[in-house]
Order: sequence, then C-alpha cells, then structure tokens
Amino acid sequence: MKNGTSIRGVLKFTSLVNPAQVKAEKEQFVADYFNLSNSGGVAATDQRFDFVPTNVTPYTVPQEQIEAVNRQIYDYLGVSPKIVSGDYSEDTFSAFYESVLEPFALQLAQELSHKCGTEIKITSERLEFSSAATKIKLLHEAAPLGLMTLNEARKLLALPPVEDGERRLQSLNYVSAEGADEYQEIESEVEENGKEKV
Repeated sequence: MKNGTSIRGVLKFTSLVNPAQVKAEKEQFVADYFNLSNSGGVAATDQRFDFVPTNVTPYTVPQEQIEAVNRQIYDYLGVSPKIVSGDYSEDTFSAFYESVLEPFALQLAQELSHKCGTEIKITSERLEFSSAATKIKLLHEAAPLGLMTLNEARKLLALPPVEDGERRLQSLNYVSAEGADEYQEIESEVEENGKEKV
C-alpha cells in the first residue's frame, strides 16, 4: 500500500496464489480499508494473507544542506538571494543587471538580428530602477552642464513631457574652454575700471 511515494504495508499471502488473484485481492484490500469510509482504522483479514505494515520514518533535510543546494542554484544561475527575495539595494541590482540581464539582452538581440535578418536592439531605462535620491543627484549634476533636455529630466522623474521641453538649459557658471581666456580678461577689466567694458 502506498502513501504518496512511500509504501505503507505489504500483503503477504500464506498460500500459492496466481498473479491475477494477488492483484485483485490487493485492490479489494485497498478499496475496503484505505479510504475515508474506514473511520475505525482497523482491517480484518483471514488466513489467506497477512498485512505487514512498513515502518515509515519521515526524513527532514538539514538546514545546512538546503542552504548548500540553494547556493549552488544561485551560483549556477548567477543570481543573488537578495534579488530573488526582492530585498536588494541599488548597487546589488546594478551588479545583477550588468552581470546577468545585460549580457542576456545582448545575446538575445544578436540572435534575433541573425534570425530576422535586420538589426534588433534590446534596451532598457536602467535609471527607472534607481532610487529617487540617485535620480535627483543625477539631475543636480547633469542638468547644469546641459547634458539633458527638460523632457529628458521630466522622463527620469516619471513626469509627462512639456511642449517646450526639448530645450537644453545650462548654468551660466560654466564657460566654453575656448572662451575661458576671453571671459577672464573681461573679469579683470571690470575689476580695474570698476565697470564693464562695452
């Protein structure tokens, strides 16, 4: 008799019985005694066979072994347990993206390009997964240099574009390297004369 994948007992016949009769007796025994209607949990047999229960002891896997198996799976797949559990930091996700997702996306794009006969690129907005603090720091550093348009900055903050958003704004605190000498001469003349030369 089976309980899941373990045998609960053996019917031992005391006399010679043909295989068809053995199978029929076993099925009848199971139907009579191993169902919900046998609420007493007692089986009655005659001298034709004996029911010998097997001693089943449950086996629990040690925690160290479970952790070792998990580590092997994570190492094989190149995934951190923090990524699987969703308890990752920005740096952990960035490392996961660069070591697992990005190479896979590149391989997939190359294979699709090869199969389809046209170049296919797979990209993602990595900054979408950054923290608000990182996004604000990036805007604080990049926007004054004119590296972003207004709409690019708004997109980074998950805001809709605006009508005049393709303009680039730049801080007046930065000058072109070619014009730096000219800018400094104007500054020195202003200091000497007390007014700006026109």
